[in-house]
Amino acid sequence: MVRMLDILAEYLKYRQFPFQ
Repeated sequence: MVRMLDILAEYLKYRQFPFQ
């Protein structure tokens, strides 16, 4: 399931660059 990988990648990106 590529969708899961896409979501995971986005989640990791957000964790690295949190927009607070």
